Amino acid sequence: MTTLKNLKGTAIQFLDTDPVVYIGAWSSGGDLNTARESGGGTPQGTQNAALYFSGSTGSPSVLNESYNGTSWTEVGDLNTIHTNSGAGSAGSNTDALVYGGSTGPSRTANTELFNGTSWTELNNLSTAVNANSGNGTSLNALNFGGNNGSTQVTTTEEWNAATANKTITVS
Repeated sequence: MTTLKNLKGTAIQFLDTDPVVYIGAWSSGGDLNTARESGGGTPQGTQNAALYFSGSTGSPSVLNESYNGTSWTEVGDLNTIHTNSGAGSAGSNTDALVYGGSTGPSRTANTELFNGTSWTELNNLSTAVNANSGNGTSLNALNFGGNNGSTQVTTTEEWNAATANKTITVS
């Protein structure tokens, strides 16, 4: 029987340990001020800077909390509830955009901008949806998919702060 060394001219090096070191562990951070579920967060948050908005405390809420790496602080509440399996969101903990979601039993098309202190209502989505996804920044963002209350949707909308918003329907 032939060996790899005979076929390729070299042998395989065997190592006693895996050369890749996997490092990572969870540790405790500060607790939220208000327990809730199904809220949203900023996709560009980090382990020491995040925003958690809306959610349900047993009933839908407009609560908004900011994380500084140690603790959560209650900051300006949303104008409209954006909960129930999430709304689309974009941006960071000091410059965020939230759109769509649910106000409880119904969907919303509302779009709001957070400036680090308070939320401002902006141009709404073309379609009221929840369970939608989003990505981007507060200046340029995407909203895609979701549910309009009776069916799942394929609609994609682009947010451009310079031109309000533009709708693209994807089939």
